[in-house]
Amino acid sequence: MSQTSSATYSILETIHQSPHTIVHRAVRQNDQREVILKQLNIPRPTPLQIARFESEYDITQFVASPYTVEPLGYELFGSSYIIVLTDTRSTALDLYIEHNPISLLNTLKIAIQLVDALDVIHKKQVIHKDINPSNILYRAADQKVQLIDFSISTRLAREAQQIVNLQQLQGTLAYISPEQTGRMNRPLDYRTDFYSLGVTLYELFTGRLPFETADEMEMIHSHLARQPLHPSHVNQECPSMVGDIVMRLMAKTAEERYQTAYGLKADLQSCLTQCEMDGQ
Repeated sequence: MSQTSSATYSILETIHQSPHTIVHRAVRQNDQREVILKQLNIPRPTPLQIARFESEYDITQFVASPYTVEPLGYELFGSSYIIVLTDTRSTALDLYIEHNPISLLNTLKIAIQLVDALDVIHKKQVIHKDINPSNILYRAADQKVQLIDFSISTRLAREAQQIVNLQQLQGTLAYISPEQTGRMNRPLDYRTDFYSLGVTLYELFTGRLPFETADEMEMIHSHLARQPLHPSHVNQECPSMVGDIVMRLMAKTAEERYQTAYGLKADLQSCLTQCEMDGQ
């Protein structure tokens, strides 16, 4: 880890802030390169919080591929810490879709890229655990997709999951798998990411979440026990075969979901080919 100061970077804008981190777009002074700074935003971080932040950098570096943002360094930044990342000039997918409709064909192309992205990290025995549109970058110019935010990711093929209270749940509640709630008494594996991908695709193909409630316990119950409406019933422009893929991804038990990225990608590719032939 190198030591730097705030004078090493010129902050251009703050692009995201959460309870624990703040993300800036900045210019690195020594080479005038535009970068992204993800800063630990805790006044007096504990050794465990610092270790987790450093682990995020390590995992981001470990899974580096065209489907992730290149990490450039982990640095002491004044009295805080930063992860320095390449600025890809992309937009978080959740922000992009708020103002820009994406066609069925382009949504299928995004889905296929996301499967490739997950395949890369899963082959390295990493579970992302927080797949959702805010953790997906999208660059409209070339339709490039990248995964971000490995803050709760695990470098294990399987991870034990225990019942915890709502404040301790990891992940974004609207997108977490039934087993990630800790209420199924079963470990997590890569298929938890497939469920979260299913929720993400449901939202992309229909314009809404499969379960919409402000009540956290009701949301958990929905993931565990409720069946969402088929995507083609929510959006008539969504082909049934596409909706079938989404529903399989969102199966309540991991064994009922897709078991390989290869099979999932093949089905999505078939849908894309059929939709192109149909002129959709």
